[in-house]
Amino acid sequence: MPTEKIAELDALYEQIVSERSTLAELASKHSTCPSAQNGGVIGWIGKGQTVAPFEDTVFSTPIGSVARYVFPNHHTSASAIAHTRPAKGRLLP
Repeated sequence: MPTEKIAELDALYEQIVSERSTLAELASKHSTCPSAQNGGVIGWIGKGQTVAPFEDTVFSTPIGSVARYVFPNHHTSASAIAHTRPAKGRLLP
């Protein structure tokens, strides 16, 4: 992972947790994910719907907290966990 990418993520993460900017503001400006046009909101996800590093981080982050993580494929991300709900249907192993 290029050091500059991690430094950029750290700077953005610090802006969010210090409440100088919101995740929505920063996602709209900096994200390359399709969710950027929606302020970074990806909606509800369940286990087995995304890549394991993302799920491991998101599902272990408390509601109201912000997660910061680096993927092995040179992708970085920050996510705010707003709500949870009971799983619907059968969970995938």
